[in-house]
Amino acid sequence: MKTGLIGRYQRSEDMIDEQKMWKITDFAKEISERSKSSIHYNTVDNWFKKLEEKKIHYINRIEETDEKCYNQEDLEIALFIKAKREENWSLNAIFQQIPDFFETRPFPQLSTNDSQILDKETLKREIRIEMQKAMEETAAAQIAEVKQQYEQLKNLLPQQRDIENAIQNSSKLLLEKVPKQKSPEEERQERLNDLFTQRRVESKLENEALEYWYQKPKEERMKKVWWFRIVEDYEAKDRFVRQYINQYFEVRMKDEYGL
Repeated sequence: MKTGLIGRYQRSEDMIDEQKMWKITDFAKEISERSKSSIHYNTVDNWFKKLEEKKIHYINRIEETDEKCYNQEDLEIALFIKAKREENWSLNAIFQQIPDFFETRPFPQLSTNDSQILDKETLKREIRIEMQKAMEETAAAQIAEVKQQYEQLKNLLPQQRDIENAIQNSSKLLLEKVPKQKSPEEERQERLNDLFTQRRVESKLENEALEYWYQKPKEERMKKVWWFRIVEDYEAKDRFVRQYINQYFEVRMKDEYGL
């Protein structure tokens, strides 16, 4: 935690040892006890998912199961978020404050397999570059074809000046088809369209993943809690959906752009 933090968010002497770890359900109970008010573990899980999505703070995983585990540093951040939410702060405003009050956890280096998953922003840029290149190549090929026709016509028709004028006009029309530099408004609209496309693709993939998840045998989707209660394994489901989206996102994005 950064030293400028004061008041209720400051590290106190009676805080639990940093080496203690919690899974999400026990972590939510600990937050409830510390803050004197109840909070559901799904809410807490959503906070930290968004922190990871925004590349603000990474959550440790159990290596064997890839299950998230939380420690003292995460507890202090969670108490901070909960207190600010009770003061009616938006999550975005809270998240902007966290790096100023806490020593956030860096993200691990990508493994060889993970590095093969294209960054979404990089993918969108590559798609736009490929489309621009394809249009320029098409225009260049059309101009070359017109010039070839011109050379053939010169040998057949005596009115060379008329031919040249016709070729120049045709070339001008073809060059006008080459994409011009976009205005700031057009670039903003393009980025907005890209964002809508990405959200639409992710939503479709998430729905597909959930359909496949519920087709799995019950013993793969459920887990035993305590002695007799059986509930859905939400963390396994979230991991399955995330992996499905990562696996098919690139292909679906290229389909959307006709590549």
